[in-house]
Amino acid sequence: MPLLPPWSHLPWFHASHKL
Repeated sequence: MPLLPPWSHLPWFHASHKL
């Protein structure tokens, strides 16, 4: 599991992962 960038905590970033 690769490390996520600092902006990975943004809501839209998490939403894109849940799609």
